[in-house]
This record gives sequence, structure tokens and C-alpha cells, in this order.
Amino acid sequence: MTKAATAANYIFWLRRQRPAVQEDTSKPPFNDENERDPAHVYIHNVDFAYRSRPNANVLKDIDVEVKHGQFIAFVGASGCGKSTTIALLERFYDPSAGRITYDGHALTELCPRKYRSRVSLVQQEPVLYQGTIRENIAMGADDNITDQQIKDAAKQSNILDFIVSLPEVSLLDIGTCLPLMYN
Repeated sequence: MTKAATAANYIFWLRRQRPAVQEDTSKPPFNDENERDPAHVYIHNVDFAYRSRPNANVLKDIDVEVKHGQFIAFVGASGCGKSTTIALLERFYDPSAGRITYDGHALTELCPRKYRSRVSLVQQEPVLYQGTIRENIAMGADDNITDQQIKDAAKQSNILDFIVSLPEVSLLDIGTCLPLMYN
């Protein structure tokens, strides 16, 4: 009963939360016909402080440029701002100062939902949710994602060989393979 009450209270708390960056339907979506993909991302002179500590900058004067096809890594000690930088790139927060652009468009000028549909975050420690491997890979994608797109995503993330090596899973049935349960 205690676990259930704690879980229910957590759900109620989550439902009361409001995102730091609100959805604004007046902001333009991407024009898919004219949009280049993938785009150039630029963090220019960015400062950031959390609302709870507005006078304590977590980031100060950050400049990062990511060009098409380029891989970058944020490396540093615990608490130096790596996760905060990723949160800014995902537009979970807006910078206190400076600007982040996606293909020349300031993130603040874009519809967050449309922008987030074009960027992905792969956590260092993966989380597997209850459901099939297909459902885990397709999470957050459109409902009409194909099995070939699932296979391509698994191959690009270097997990296809692992998936196929699982008992009772073949390359042909990756879309309906075994459920993954919480550990």
C-alpha cells in the first residue's frame, strides 16, 4: 500500500508540473519542403542559470558549433554543465543569455514540438521500457514507422547484432520480437 500511495502521489505531482518551455502554437513549424536535413546547430555566447538559483550561472559564455556529419562529446567533471547543455539543446530550457540556432533559426522562434521531432538524445545509460524491442526503438516516433525504419535505427545505433543474437529473435521478426521487462 505504501508503494502504491507513493507512486500515486508522484503521478499527481507530475501532472501538476508545467514545462519550463511552453508549447506556443503561434510559432511557425518547420517548412518541410525547404528545410535541409540534417541542420547546423550553433550555441553562441550562452549563459544559463536555473530559476531556483538565478544568480548562480551553471553555464557562462558557451560557444559550440556542430556541423552536418560531425560528432561531438561533452566531457568534464560532475556538475560542470554537460547535462544542462544537452537540456538546452533539447529545448527543455531557454538560455539566460546568448542564443542557440538550428539551421539559422533561433530555437526560441520555433515550435518546440516540431523542433524536438528533428533532434534525438541518446542517453549514456539506456533505459528499456516494458514492451517489445520494436516499441522501445519506436518510442517518440510517428505511429506509421515501418519495420525497415526500426531495423535501420537498430543498425545505426549498433544494437542490431545484439537484438538478433537474442533467443527466438530473427532479423525478419525484429518488429514483433520478445518483450523487454524491467530488471
